Amino acid sequence: MRSARLCSDLLCLQSHHYAAALMDRVRDAGRVIAALGARNSELQRQVDEVCAGVGPEAVAAAEQRALGLEAEVERLRTELQASTERGIELQTWLEASERKNTKLQTHLRVSVAEACSARADSLELIRRLEESRAEARRASEALEAEIRLRPEKDKKLIEDYKGESDRSLMGLGWRSGPCWPGVVSPSEARGVS
Repeated sequence: MRSARLCSDLLCLQSHHYAAALMDRVRDAGRVIAALGARNSELQRQVDEVCAGVGPEAVAAAEQRALGLEAEVERLRTELQASTERGIELQTWLEASERKNTKLQTHLRVSVAEACSARADSLELIRRLEESRAEARRASEALEAEIRLRPEKDKKLIEDYKGESDRSLMGLGWRSGPCWPGVVSPSEARGVS
């Protein structure tokens, strides 16, 4: 029973709020309608004044103003046409520039790739050159050492050769001198043994 009374009180309260809100809206709408009516009356009065009071002078001024506005419109149309044509020219130029830019970028990429390749080739050539210089330096140093030691080596070779030929001749019982068959040495030719 208590809950039924609570529900009925709640519905009554909601109805009261709803009614108050509707009355506020009606009052606000009335104010808006009154303001619009006053504005409409003022505008109607101004239209009546223009139609009745001013007459031909206002019409002539309006026509003059209309002619001036028509001239302005024609000037603006001409400017718009010129601007449109200039825009088309600029669009064509922009497209041509973009194509040229694309070609240049392609050429630049190719040039950069070629430069990178040339740089790699030059680095390889520099490396080979350094290796060749190092090899030439080693060969030059070896040659200089050989040249310094050459007189000693030649002297030793000559001594070794002389020592071996003396030993081989003495070991066979020959004396020094020519030892070819059929060749007579000068001492044998004189009869000296």
